[in-house]
Amino acid sequence: MVRSYNNLYHGWINLYKDSGLTSNDALRLIKSIFKGCKIGHAGTLDPMAKGILPIALGEATKTVPYIHEKNKTYLFAIKFGEQTDTDDATGKIIGKSDRKPELTNKICLQTMLKINQIPPIYSAKNLMGLIL
Repeated sequence: MVRSYNNLYHGWINLYKDSGLTSNDALRLIKSIFKGCKIGHAGTLDPMAKGILPIALGEATKTVPYIHEKNKTYLFAIKFGEQTDTDDATGKIIGKSDRKPELTNKICLQTMLKINQIPPIYSAKNLMGLIL
């Protein structure tokens, strides 16, 4: 919910970001609508990812660190049988293997649990302002 006082906006917008758009592209769009308002987002989505990008306005930007501490849920699709140099669908294929659906199904059933995600080498992850 977004509220206005002192001619500024304060609150959260859950923006649906489609694939092909960067998180910064989405922020620029919101900044063009809420001119002069402090704006931040709670996480970066890959350009080819689509989903909800939580955007904080005004005083709500002070709560962004608390959102980062919360658990997140991801739904995704995987294409088995190809390896790329960027670990995603946009990279150059550097390896192929035979797909074995019965083995894939068995492994998926065995690994359906909560895991801590380790960010890939190509990511927006940073530590103390430095990109890792």
